[in-house]
Amino acid sequence: QWAPLRSFGIRDFRLLWASDALGSWAEQTEFIVLSWFVLVTTDSPLLVGVFGALRLVGTLFSPLHGVVADRYNRALLFAGIRTVMTIITAVVLTLAISGQLRISYVLVLMSLAGIMRSGYIVTRQALIADKLSGEVLMNGVALNRVAWYGAQLSGPLAGGILLSKLGTIWAYLPVVALNAAASIVAYTIRPAIPVTSGPATSL
Repeated sequence: QWAPLRSFGIRDFRLLWASDALGSWAEQTEFIVLSWFVLVTTDSPLLVGVFGALRLVGTLFSPLHGVVADRYNRALLFAGIRTVMTIITAVVLTLAISGQLRISYVLVLMSLAGIMRSGYIVTRQALIADKLSGEVLMNGVALNRVAWYGAQLSGPLAGGILLSKLGTIWAYLPVVALNAAASIVAYTIRPAIPVTSGPATSL
């Protein structure tokens, strides 16, 4: 197998990578769509900034997420957090379609999503180390970053195109679909019981 892609030879890493790529693409698309919604609804650049900050509020809880990832099955945590994030996006879409979506709802839901996202990132990094080792681990980390940066490039572009063609509500539908697909793929990753004592590989 071609050396730069050798981590893809491991089944669970392929699935983890695919789930993360789908979820990252959804996240970047969502940011553009909801940022536009906040700006158009409130005409307030300040609230757009608040919205962006709340998406990262979960960083404050990262140490706690690390403890949880050390104590529980990371594959199941990964899939469970991905599912919660999917449910949050589904709630946003449902509120938007029904005409009940308010800025306050968006800020609260994105705060919750931010907390989930932090736990997701911590768990994902630990799970990569569970599935790979040695030189393959470094290759897997690099491929994971390729997926992330690829989503950062294509997600906002996709969000802009969808907004211009479909409008805010229906531009959000692919966000839910991508998150749902990411969750389904995540549940196909085989569980791995984390080591709770002795030295362990960490990212």
